[in-house]
Amino acid sequence: MKLGKKEELAAINAAQQEVIAMAQLTVEELQQTTVAELEKAREDGKLTKAEIDMLRSLLLSRVKKKMSDPTTNLLAAAVDLNALIRGAGESWIAELKKE
Repeated sequence: MKLGKKEELAAINAAQQEVIAMAQLTVEELQQTTVAELEKAREDGKLTKAEIDMLRSLLLSRVKKKMSDPTTNLLAAAVDLNALIRGAGESWIAELKKE
């Protein structure tokens, strides 16, 4: 029984790492395709709250489209997918801004 629980936790951890990697990749894709254009359109180069909300929505939908059914099913029962994706995306944005 303990072995089964350990394997389940390992699978959940692997699935979470997969989603985090997909969120990071998607942030970079959005940066190249959408954010740069939105910033250019603004005199101050800053995004509005509405634009940020739209980007968050795009991040969620695009990552979920990339996820496999087994990953989705495994994580849906164990974690808040939206929070995991948003957290990973925002963390990656913070890292990119440091560079």
